[in-house]
Amino acid sequence: KRILPSTVRSQKRAVAKASSSSMTGIVSVPPGLISASYFYIAGPDIQVWNPKKEFPPLARGDRIRVTGILRKNGKEAALRINNPSDIVVTSRGDDHPEEEKKLADISESVEGSLVRVSVKVAESRWPNIYLEDGNVRIRTYIPKGANIEKESMQKEDTIFVTGIVSETSAGYRIIPRDQNDIEIDARVRGDAVPAGRTSSEPQVITLPSRPDPRNELFRYFIVTLLAALTIGGGLCLQYYLDRKKQK
Repeated sequence: KRILPSTVRSQKRAVAKASSSSMTGIVSVPPGLISASYFYIAGPDIQVWNPKKEFPPLARGDRIRVTGILRKNGKEAALRINNPSDIVVTSRGDDHPEEEKKLADISESVEGSLVRVSVKVAESRWPNIYLEDGNVRIRTYIPKGANIEKESMQKEDTIFVTGIVSETSAGYRIIPRDQNDIEIDARVRGDAVPAGRTSSEPQVITLPSRPDPRNELFRYFIVTLLAALTIGGGLCLQYYLDRKKQK
């Protein structure tokens, strides 16, 4: 098997020089998911980078206008900004569909793009999963904040992965954003075929997202607090009744 190497940079790399630029796009990966210093926007399909790690509140689907300097951040072209005010949110709740690709298509031409690929899980070295399609192998990196379960990508599974194409010194990688970006092909896992469908039709199972531990902790705190109030109230009532009897 061959691992897709980094290729000689062409258009984006030629552009990534100290030139001012203003771009409009939709946030495909918000700040903090992959890195505290950069995020991605769809449309221009580029990384937005601030070494100071300062950004306005942003969420996936926000349409923004960014003014900055085209630079190189690691192996990738990036729009570097200096202040949060360099980003203006023009609307929220927009969507940008992913592009259907094959692993062989993963190159500079789709760097920074949101893609969807059908692949086989070849190897797991969590948080890195190695995916195969024919004689092509590529790595997918699972960010901690994505809350993706290991069980959603078992060896030999055929899955659909949606994610951002990123490049490092080791080559290209695909980065999913949450559990919904990992879909299992039920035909390959041997699950039953629903009535009215044929085994040749794609069947996709999307695993539920893992509960946020912070929500679980909050629920535990509320339950504990209510229990303490109930016990405390009962004790106070008993004390009041005992005092009343003594009088």
